[in-house]
Amino acid sequence: MIAQLRTLLASVWRELRALLLWSVRELREAWLELLERVAPSLSARVWMRMGSDGATLQWCRLNGGPLPYSVARESGRAWPEVFRGPGEFDGARTIIEMSAEQVLLRELVFPVAAERALDSAVALQCERVIPIALADVFTSWKIVSRRESPPQIVVQLAVARRQVVEELRDTAVRWGLRPIAIGVGGGPSGPLSAVTHNFLARGLTGSWRSRSRLDRGLLAGVGALAIATLALIAGQWIAERVQVGRVLQSTAQQAAEVTKLETSLQQRMAPALALKQAIVEPDAVRVLATLTESMPSDSWANELDVTAKPGAAASFKLSAFTPVALQLVDRLSKQPSLRKIDLVTAFSASVGAGDRLQLTGAWLDVPPPQAGALSPSGAAP
Repeated sequence: MIAQLRTLLASVWRELRALLLWSVRELREAWLELLERVAPSLSARVWMRMGSDGATLQWCRLNGGPLPYSVARESGRAWPEVFRGPGEFDGARTIIEMSAEQVLLRELVFPVAAERALDSAVALQCERVIPIALADVFTSWKIVSRRESPPQIVVQLAVARRQVVEELRDTAVRWGLRPIAIGVGGGPSGPLSAVTHNFLARGLTGSWRSRSRLDRGLLAGVGALAIATLALIAGQWIAERVQVGRVLQSTAQQAAEVTKLETSLQQRMAPALALKQAIVEPDAVRVLATLTESMPSDSWANELDVTAKPGAAASFKLSAFTPVALQLVDRLSKQPSLRKIDLVTAFSASVGAGDRLQLTGAWLDVPPPQAGALSPSGAAP
């Protein structure tokens, strides 16, 4: 598990490193092109071509031709310690072109899939194609072409001895110039395309002080933008959380108030609900009143047993005297409030005295019909 995590972190770091390197290069090119178009005077540079017999200095400007100045050098001897040229060259940003015999050029071919980690791939190939130790040389590379079938990338690799590059750089600094690029080229074609390679650009693997002021500014800008972006995202997330928390807190307070109000209403409605339940539940008095209204005048009851349970129909057991038992059962069965009338026992009390009976039934609370309502037969009652 730990090994897999390390592999994943290493892969993520390689992707971020390649993305950061690409971003720095793109920002550098965009900034230089913008500076060239908006403020040509700020982007003016000095072109210095170094040869075995001397050096030639000239301005690279869009609004004027080059102003050459030559520095003689005897063959096999060191460069002069002091530059005695025009004062306008003091502190100028300088591009140094090396001669072709001082630079080794090689073409390397990579698959397209290696483009994201092209730095690592080029560094690996450098160990194979460069005949001397990598600590003794400066390298620079760039993509020169792309092949479609098979999909490949052609990279031009430039190699120069570290001693030669450092000697040219120190010479330019000693003369009061500010070297910004040391590479190989075909001539002063403009400040943006002066040399095809730059051995002073060390990439992300170099130290902070070894980069130019522009590179440091671009890296600082990228870092500041990244920090600002993260701060903006964090601030937005915190603001949203605070806002959502306030809304949730307000909603919780309102819900608590509603719950409290509901509890209070239930407590206040408890007596009314109990009274309503007591009203709608059947009782013996209402059953007795219904049976009294339903019994004929020639019949009377001598015993009534009512059983009333909450939520159910009231049941009763009736003992009575009537002239004809079946007629009384039929009369009670036709009452809307009386259901399930069953004759349990019936016998003649005495000759001419009628029948003595016992029956059971159920009572339901049926509201009386409204005025003007039709009876089941279709006629007004």
